[in-house]
Amino acid sequence: MMEKHPDHTTTFEYPDERYWVKVGNTVVADSINVVLLKEVSPKGTYPPVPYFPLEDVLQELLTKTDLQTYCPLKGDASYYTLTAEGQTLENAVWYYPEPYDYVKEIDGCVAFYPDKVSIEIVDET
Repeated sequence: MMEKHPDHTTTFEYPDERYWVKVGNTVVADSINVVLLKEVSPKGTYPPVPYFPLEDVLQELLTKTDLQTYCPLKGDASYYTLTAEGQTLENAVWYYPEPYDYVKEIDGCVAFYPDKVSIEIVDET
């Protein structure tokens, strides 16, 4: 395991809100247990990334791909293709099968590329 980079901070929030991920009109993820990952580095602040517990995702719409990438802060990432509404969104979903200890909060969760899906906070008022 690599050491945590001293100039890069990773924090987690647990919003008290309901999140949806949609492809067209199809809700492919629906969760009140999102883990919001926030990162700051010398390059600046990254947009927050909502991670969804896998059990809150329609897993039958996911197909594991061979793509793997490496993040020195989180570990090895694996990917899914998401198929919904007649669309095949290749490698639109990623997760860390064995995230590093200091990011264990995202273990068992997946994230979605916001340029491929719609990520919404649901107004339940």
